[in-house]
Amino acid sequence: MNKEATIRRAEELASEEIARLKASGEFQSACEKLGIPREPDCQFWRVNRGGILWFREFVKNGGLILDGNYWVLEKDAVGAVRDAIELALINGWDSSKAAARFIYQGPANDVIHTQVDPGDYEEVTTMFTLLINRAHLG
Repeated sequence: MNKEATIRRAEELASEEIARLKASGEFQSACEKLGIPREPDCQFWRVNRGGILWFREFVKNGGLILDGNYWVLEKDAVGAVRDAIELALINGWDSSKAAARFIYQGPANDVIHTQVDPGDYEEVTTMFTLLINRAHLG
């Protein structure tokens, strides 16, 4: 299975699991078990919790695939990106803020092959935009 097919399949599995949890009434329980914050029942938080749960299922199903030419995979680049995206979803940050925090205050120098430069920021922002927006669409 090629990379795009793997990503599509992981997205399908994550979306199916979210739908199953919502249909069975287990969505809130799953959020609590995963430590997703319980907040006032307004649209923003429903989308946010759903996005976090979708993203965790997406990662669990192998959807977060990083290019070994750019990322230092043996230093758990996937874990660093996963944690940064989850933090952004929990705090409601946009991709620009999340990418800047990841590069300038986070583990970017440890998990990106080159030292931080403007090209790194653009690469990370593009990836974060894709993942954060996709998580919110669930």
